[in-house]
Amino acid sequence: MAGINPQLQSLYDIALKTEKWILGTMSGTSLDGLDIALCKISGHGTNTQLTLEGFVTQAYDDDYSAVVRPLFANPQGPLQSLCIANTWIAHKHASLINQALESWNIKASDIDLIASHGQTLYHAPKHSHDLTDMPNATFQAGDGDHIAQLTGIITLSDFRQKHVAAGGEGAPMVKYGDYLLYVDPLEYRVLLNLGGIANASIIAPNASFSEILSTDIGPANTFMDGVVQQYLAPQRYDENGELATAGRINKLLLNKLLAHPFFTLPVPKTTGQEVFSMTWLDSQLEQLDLSDISLIDLLATLSAFSAKAIIDTLQKNILPTQRFALYISGGGAKNTHLLTQIQAGLPNASVHNMDDLGIHGDAKEAALFALLANECVSGNAANTFANTAGSPAVSMGKISLPG
Repeated sequence: MAGINPQLQSLYDIALKTEKWILGTMSGTSLDGLDIALCKISGHGTNTQLTLEGFVTQAYDDDYSAVVRPLFANPQGPLQSLCIANTWIAHKHASLINQALESWNIKASDIDLIASHGQTLYHAPKHSHDLTDMPNATFQAGDGDHIAQLTGIITLSDFRQKHVAAGGEGAPMVKYGDYLLYVDPLEYRVLLNLGGIANASIIAPNASFSEILSTDIGPANTFMDGVVQQYLAPQRYDENGELATAGRINKLLLNKLLAHPFFTLPVPKTTGQEVFSMTWLDSQLEQLDLSDISLIDLLATLSAFSAKAIIDTLQKNILPTQRFALYISGGGAKNTHLLTQIQAGLPNASVHNMDDLGIHGDAKEAALFALLANECVSGNAANTFANTAGSPAVSMGKISLPG
């Protein structure tokens, strides 16, 4: 095209490619590392084919948690610190992306796009901030402009912000990708991600986009990890749920936790550690005069809490006679105690790892952002599915050009 900016020409050329190499990145609330999924994607829309060609979790140094943890879910986060962190996180992520490419012996010029989720610092749907005249809002730090500049690769970011702008709550973001990749003609599927927060997509055979229910459920690993890190540092989590297995469930505490008003809200809905914070947990313990509860009993109760919230949500939204395949991803997929509890409460479910569907469970969310980047550049989902059955467009993002 004559007279066009070379970077825009490059973006145009990428949009026309039948096959793209896209890096999807995801940084969750555990703050343990940046998930980087190297995806080969052909086609778009319902013709999409995605192959995971490489995956790595690039571990964060201690300084990452030191910078992010004080700001995360903090309603009084200092403005200067937030401003600087937005750039600093982008620099960290860009460096880790460059390291991953070097380890794979791949040049930046071989990658068409980066899809950056960023680092969630604050998530504020209306039902959580309770400010009547204020809209849904969300903030993922790690400016895409800096990532593009430091990697030399066109970068798409701010997917959650686009979801909010289109009328959503900014989460969960998996519905469109789950629709394109995981609808099956015969199998009734539930895709359950156990990160800090649990989310699920319920997918009937041959489901249309509007027929898929994707929703946040409540805490998965957030409280269990938080308690372990508080009392057993530097240990970061209860491996295989071994400590929780040895404890006894405190039913009084369990019932109080399940009485949180979030669980009465209709689905789909979204939440985060702004709502389910360690401060909130401490307040529940204090109200019940359980400040001296043993660590193993507390972990046993928190595991039961996560499991029961998941079980209740799925039972309310799936016919009681329906048999289904439950595919689990995220860090909680390694917690055998939690999985045993979920299986016991869902006798109609056959439990599988996400790997059984051809993608590494830890890579699923990063890969789905790569898919969204592909749709943003080449697809038409924003028009086709915008506000369908209350589901806003999710395939667009901010495009940052290097140079």
